[in-house]
Amino acid sequence: MLNVLNKYSFFNACDTARQKQIQAAASPIKLASDTEVYTRDCICDHVLLIGSGQLRVFTLSPDGREISLYHVSRGGTCPVNIISVILQRPAQAVARSVSEVTAAVLPADYFRRCVVEDNVIRNFAFTAMADRLTDVIDLVEHVNFSTLEQRLAGFLCAQVDEFNGASSPVLSITHDQIASELGSAREVISRLLRDMERRGGVSLGRGHIQINNINLLKNIQNYSRH
Repeated sequence: MLNVLNKYSFFNACDTARQKQIQAAASPIKLASDTEVYTRDCICDHVLLIGSGQLRVFTLSPDGREISLYHVSRGGTCPVNIISVILQRPAQAVARSVSEVTAAVLPADYFRRCVVEDNVIRNFAFTAMADRLTDVIDLVEHVNFSTLEQRLAGFLCAQVDEFNGASSPVLSITHDQIASELGSAREVISRLLRDMERRGGVSLGRGHIQINNINLLKNIQNYSRH
C-alpha cells in the first residue's frame, strides 16, 4: 500500500506523524476492468487513491448516451469523489475502471478531518478540484465550439501521444468506445472515421485503428472543414 501512497505528492509532503496516520487509515483494494467505482447520486464513503490503472469519469444524457469528463490514473484524484466526500453530497457523475486498478482508499470521515486539520491535504483537495474544473471547462468549449470531426481528430491525436512518436501506431479501441468518450453515436463516429480513412489519415480494422498521417489529423483538429 505504501507504493500507492508514495505516488501522491500530499502524502510525501506530510509530516511523519500524519503519514503514519494515513497508512493506518488506508485500505488496499484491487478493481477488475469495467468495475463501477461510484454511480451518480450515490454519496461516496471513501477517497480513492490510484497506484496503477485508470478510471473513466463520465456523465449520462437522459437517453443514456455517455460523454467522458476526464480520466484518472496513478497519482491522480477524482474531484467528483472528493466533493462528494467533503460535502457529503451525491456524486454528479459515474466512475468506472478502464483497466485493472490497484488503489488505496481513505474513509470519508477520516479524509474530512484531514482537510480541516492539515494544510497540505486541504491544498491537495482544492488543487485537484481546480485542475479538473479547467479540464471540464475545456470540454464544454470543445463541445460547443468545435465540430465533432475536430473533436474526433483531437481525441485520436491525444491517444497517439502515448506512443512516444512511434510510426503508424495502432490504437486498440472500438467505434463504440470512441462514441462514449465523445458523447456521440457509433454510426456518426464510424462515418467520420471512414472519411478519415478515405483521406489517408487512418486505417480501420476490427477493434483497432491504425494512425497513418498524424499531420492530417492535427490539421482537421485545428481547422474545421464545415
